[in-house]
Amino acid sequence: MKFHQAVLSFVFVVSGFALSVLAQTPPPPDPATQSKKSDTGKSQEKKAEETPSYQSLVERLKKNDRTVDFRQLRVAYSETEGFSPYGTDREGRQKMFAALSEKNFGQAAEQAEKILKDKYVDIYAHFVAARAYGELGKADKSEFHDFAFNGLIKSIMGTGDGKTPEAAFFVIAVEEEYALLDVMGMKVRGQSLIRKDGHSYDLMRVTDSQTGKETEFYFNIDRVFGQMDKLLKNKN
Repeated sequence: MKFHQAVLSFVFVVSGFALSVLAQTPPPPDPATQSKKSDTGKSQEKKAEETPSYQSLVERLKKNDRTVDFRQLRVAYSETEGFSPYGTDREGRQKMFAALSEKNFGQAAEQAEKILKDKYVDIYAHFVAARAYGELGKADKSEFHDFAFNGLIKSIMGTGDGKTPEAAFFVIAVEEEYALLDVMGMKVRGQSLIRKDGHSYDLMRVTDSQTGKETEFYFNIDRVFGQMDKLLKNKN
């Protein structure tokens, strides 16, 4: 992750992404909490019918629909068969970042697109695609993937401030924790599993790469453990 962090931190500062604006965004309801609220009768059936599928949300986004709810997209992906709470295609990701580092932007974009074909919520892939297409002079594609990258990051930051378990950042996979911390310019120093009030959290101890200040952030990983339980049940 150190290589990813160095690349992200540098380009993130250059792009002028406004973290201060994100910090002021009112936190929307946590999907993990919402999922526990049950409706009854027809209202429950109607709600299920109105919930868009992951594939339908991806198609809307690909058509440049800027109204797509990225948090909803991430949660929808976590309910697909191909979802893994610990990420996928590590080899492809390494090739992608290596190509970007070597300024082989065509290959970097190609690798990013391969990852996105199976996982359109991959934050790192959208980041690399935006940078690579920008260098290749394909402004429209660069801007689109930058929009997707920002949308995914905002959808995590909008769930809380991470300072307490009650205001934890909601993530669907462990790699989202590291992606967000990379974007925030934080270096991970330690990680602990916390259980509280029926929920599971990753407590990440980090250091600000600019100021050296140490702090902690909580991540709600109920979705991660939920998927792990499903995998264990299927094996048994």
